[in-house]
This record gives sequence, structure tokens and C-alpha cells, in this order.
Amino acid sequence: MNLTRLSLAVPAALAMFATAPAFGQACAPAQEASYQLVFESVWTENTHPQDFPFNNPHFSQMVGGTHNDSVTFWEAGQLASQGIQFMAEFGSKPPLEFEVQEAINAGTAYRIVSATSGIVSPGSTSVEVDVTIDYPLATVVSMIAPSPDWFIGTSGTNLFVDGDWVDGLVVDLYPYDAGTDSGPSYLSPNQPTLPPEPAFRINGFPFLNGGTVQPLGTYTFNLVDTVCVDSDTDTVSDAVDNCLSVANEDQRDTDGDGIGNACDADLDNNCQVSFNDLAAFKSVVFTTNEDADFNGDGAVNFSDLGILKSQFFADFTVDNPSAAPNVCAPARL
Repeated sequence: MNLTRLSLAVPAALAMFATAPAFGQACAPAQEASYQLVFESVWTENTHPQDFPFNNPHFSQMVGGTHNDSVTFWEAGQLASQGIQFMAEFGSKPPLEFEVQEAINAGTAYRIVSATSGIVSPGSTSVEVDVTIDYPLATVVSMIAPSPDWFIGTSGTNLFVDGDWVDGLVVDLYPYDAGTDSGPSYLSPNQPTLPPEPAFRINGFPFLNGGTVQPLGTYTFNLVDTVCVDSDTDTVSDAVDNCLSVANEDQRDTDGDGIGNACDADLDNNCQVSFNDLAAFKSVVFTTNEDADFNGDGAVNFSDLGILKSQFFADFTVDNPSAAPNVCAPARL
């Protein structure tokens, strides 16, 4: 298995839209994917000797969610939400789970990620992470315990890269301060930071060792399974098919509007099929006009007229026939 390694705790995350597979390939890309997220902790007195807490050094249960780039649950330089604060100060999961659920209700997140056990450091644990092409980003965090408000995690890790799911991804985990408690050491008493400060990466005491701060562990995302849906059985995934209702393995789109000819009787490209398109069709009937040759047989004939009639009065801004980025669905671009 090829593993990609990210030596940063907050990978930039923008979902990438895939292109259709080449003619003859199996259905791709898959709409959904499942990952096993393995948290391997290496935090010990040897790796981080300053002020190391000998009383049960551990990490709280992992918590977070999968989402798109319309929502961010935490980011360095931004104030921590209540969910991040409660996770970082107390290892409490419910407030952050509630925030992810609110994002799910708003259509910006897909699933809550919630482990059932923390780990004593050093050690390891794992949790399942489910993503889709529309929600390919993973945010997962865990409290460094004991500590005032310190945590490790990743924000918006993109698991769908260059049109496909990554086989494996390793993220180095560095310590962060949530900015909600001013305690300087692991065992400091509660000292609320008023007003709260933006979350920041800790580059000094007590994690500095030999002039550098080493990772406290890693998150490894291992691809477990994928699901590919191909409703019209043309080997092109529904996630990117430019004609969802008609098999068109070649994805032929002669006018380049993002809607395959097999579903595109909108000859004037105004996103509606009307009498104007019928008139345009009549002007090229019995020719080899490519745009009006809906079925791709090399001629504009009565078969193509039947296709036009089947789409008559269609409004592509409402019922878009393409899952690919196209002129009638600008939100997908």
C-alpha cells in the first residue's frame, strides 16, 4: 500500500471534482469510501521530557466528523468552538458531536467520527471514518491529558485527491492550544483565558526537546472499502456521469457544456428545451451536425427527434441530467 505522509497538523482541504474514467474502465470513481483511522501515540518522557506528567499520560477518545469545505470545526488562528473547548479541556465528546450533527443537518457534513476508547501513551487505537465525494474531508481531534486545553488532531484532511480515493495517508500530530485556558504546564489548575485567544500550535514549553517539537503521534488513514454506483451501467460512476439516465460510456459532449449529448437536447444552451431547440433541430435535420446528433450515430435523424421530444419542456436548472460540472448547475463548478 502506498502511503502519503503529511507533516502538518492542519492540511489544506478542498474537495476535488473527478473527471470521467477512460473508455472501457470499470465504474470509477467510487462515490463512497470507508477508512480505518489508526492513532499511534509516541508521546513519552523520552520524546518530550520537559515537565512530563507521570500520572496517567493519555489521550481522550477521538472525535470529529467528515464534511465538505463549507464548514471548518477548528483551525489555527481561529477561536475554538465550545465543542473544541470541551474536548481540549475535559476530553468531552458530546459538544463537538453536537456541532458536527448541526453541520450534517445543514448539509455541510456527512458523518460523526467517534471512538469508543482513548489510549494510554504510548499506544494505539482506531476508529472508522466514512466519506463521500461530496464530503471527502476528515476532522478528528483528541485531548492531550492531563493538560489545561491542549490537543492533537487534523482539520479538513482531504481523502479524495486527483480524482480518486487515497490508499493511505499519514498525518503527523503536533500539540495545539485551544486558547481557552492559560495554564502553562500539564498539571496547572484551571485558569480560564478571558477573553479566549485563537487556537495555536505549541512550539515551546513543555513540548520543546533539543530545539524542536517532535510529533506526539500519527493518524494513519487506511482505505478499507469503496462503493461505486452506476445507475445506467455505462461504467461511469454516477458521481461524475454527464448523462445519468442514458448509457454513454464515451461521455460525448460536443458543445462542451458539461451535459452529454445523449441527455442534451438544449441546442441553444439556455438550460431549457423548448420550441427554439426544435427549430434549431429542424434546420440541421438529415445533416451530420454533431450537437444535434444526440445518439452519436453520425447523422441527425428521426431517432434524434425522438430524444428531443422526450426532453421537451425540460428545465436543466431544476432537473439537471448531468453530475459533471456543467453550465446549468454552476454550484457544481
